[in-house]
Amino acid sequence: MYSEIRDIPTLVDDFIVYKKMLGYKYETEARIMVTFKAYSIERLQNGIVSLDERFMEGWCMPHINESKKSQSNRVSLLKQFAIYLNNKGYCVYVPKSIYNVENKEFIPYIFTDEEIMRILKTVDAIPYHGWTNIDKVFPVLFRVLYGCGLRISEALSLKLKDIDIEKGTLTIYHGKNDKSRLVVMSPTLKDIFTDYMETVLKNNTPDEYVFARRSGKKECINKLQAISRSSFGKHRFPMAVEVLAPACTISAILFVVIG
Repeated sequence: MYSEIRDIPTLVDDFIVYKKMLGYKYETEARIMVTFKAYSIERLQNGIVSLDERFMEGWCMPHINESKKSQSNRVSLLKQFAIYLNNKGYCVYVPKSIYNVENKEFIPYIFTDEEIMRILKTVDAIPYHGWTNIDKVFPVLFRVLYGCGLRISEALSLKLKDIDIEKGTLTIYHGKNDKSRLVVMSPTLKDIFTDYMETVLKNNTPDEYVFARRSGKKECINKLQAISRSSFGKHRFPMAVEVLAPACTISAILFVVIG
C-alpha cells in the first residue's frame, strides 16, 4: 500500500535542499524536479497524492521530441527522489532506470599525429578578423586543449588569476563533478602561453578571461562553432569526428569546429 502524501511540494523542495547540502550544484536537476512538483500538484485529490506505479510511470513517459538521454536523466532524478522518500519512512514506487542505449554504442575516434598537425597548422593560418581576435586566441586555445586535456568549458572559464606562469600550472575550478584540479603545462606550451600573456593579455586584469572576445566577455561555444566552421570549411578532416561528444578534451573542440 503506497503512502498518501499531503506535503509533496515541501518534500520536493526539501529534497533539492538536501542534494545541495551534499555539495551538488543541483541547478538543472532542481528545474526538472520543479516540473515533477507541478505534475504532482495538478493531480492532487483532496490535497493528497499517492506516488504509486501508475502515477510515477506517467511522469516518466517520454515527452514530445525528448531524447532518450534526457528521459533517462529525468527518470534517474525521480528514482533518487523516490528512494529519498522511502528512506524517510514513506512508501512510494521506485521507477526503473532507463538506459541510454545510444551512449553504449559510442566509439571514440583516435586522431593520428598527421591529423593533429594538420589541425594545428589550420588554426595557425586563421586570418585576421576585424571583429574578433580568433587569429590570436585559437592557436593557444587549441594547444591548451590538446596539451592539458581540458574540456572546452574548462578552458573558456580560465581567468588570468588561475595561471601560474612561473610554475607553468593552470588551476581548474568547478570541473567535472564540480571538482578542482591543478594541471601542468609542458615547457613548450608554457613558452607559447607566456608569449600569449605578454602580448594579447598584457593589459588584462587577474579577473579577466584568458580566452575572451575583444570586448573582454567570456567566449561561448556556439560562437566558436560558427567562426570555426567558416575557418575550417576548406579543409578535409575525418567525418568520424562528428560522433565525438562535446564534453571531451581536444575531441570536444574538434566536434565544435568540424561537427
